Amino acid sequence: MNVYSRSIVRLPADCAQSTPESRCRRPLRAAVAAAAIAVLAACSSGDGSSDQPLTTVAVPDGASGSAPTAEQLTAALLTRTDLPAGFEPTPTLADFGLPETGGPDLASTDPTVCAAVLAPVAAQVTDVSGSAEASFTGSDFLTVDQTIAGYAPDAVGPAFDKIQSNLSACPRYSGTDADGVPVDYQLSGGPTLTNVPDAADALVTFRLSTSSEGVTLVTDAVVAVVGNSILQISAGGLDPIGDDVLSAITAIAIERAAAVPEA
Repeated sequence: MNVYSRSIVRLPADCAQSTPESRCRRPLRAAVAAAAIAVLAACSSGDGSSDQPLTTVAVPDGASGSAPTAEQLTAALLTRTDLPAGFEPTPTLADFGLPETGGPDLASTDPTVCAAVLAPVAAQVTDVSGSAEASFTGSDFLTVDQTIAGYAPDAVGPAFDKIQSNLSACPRYSGTDADGVPVDYQLSGGPTLTNVPDAADALVTFRLSTSSEGVTLVTDAVVAVVGNSILQISAGGLDPIGDDVLSAITAIAIERAAAVPEA
């Protein structure tokens, strides 16, 4: 097995449309997850799905100000100290002097619109003023990813609607990983967050269960509109990260995005 390209946590997004820093360009994480599959397959059971229905919300009218820059959004990203103990920035193969790409990529998604699920925000709606990403890996194969993108005031609402439309279109879908191994996905409503800052103009959560070769990984995700930016936080592993942890890091991310100055 080529552990550098085969992993059921590989994003179903087309890497050609993603930014160079995006999660689908981090095969080192895929190597760790793929190695874990052989060890933990016997311990995983159930489909990881949520009983919560997927909901949609509207962005309030009245957005104003200027679209944030990539520099401003980068400054607003989560850092290692915002996360529980044990999380570290996810390294790339390039950090070890190894090539980022290997053999042929056989990843696919059916229907193709579902390739947008969990893709970076800037890859889902591309007319951005700037974007930034951060990625962290913790114990027990937990991962936390954040992407954030800025939009013109009149484009924020339509962009958020587009992201929600993609989610609604993909309650169940399938595909293959980079080695052509079948993968099944199930999308449902996510956890109810607590202590959400008022700075969030709109927010939805969802859960994506990714299953392959008898193993299911669970990713809980948040998409929120904060001023003229849209942020997405996803936390995945063999078990959910915990509603309290997701609530806490989401609150930090929202407050930090709200602090980006608007002209």
